[in-house]
Amino acid sequence: MNQANEIQKQQYQRFTEIFEQGKQRYIEAVGHSKGYIPGVKGKDYLSDEEREEAKQLIQEIFEKSNSQKPRTISSKLSQNVSL
Repeated sequence: MNQANEIQKQQYQRFTEIFEQGKQRYIEAVGHSKGYIPGVKGKDYLSDEEREEAKQLIQEIFEKSNSQKPRTISSKLSQNVSL
């Protein structure tokens, strides 16, 4: 696993930790997990700072994923086809 993938893995781990904390708070407050809505302000039991951190983490993960994606088949085909 290269360093970029390792960083993404750590970011995703932190992202899931944040929402697990919110879910645990919800369970402690209502007694069950039914009805927990992650990522919805006021219903996810996260602080604004936690929600912002999660938002930044997911943006970084997707930015890195998109920059590492191989070109699509259609873009490869268009390079090989001359009209």
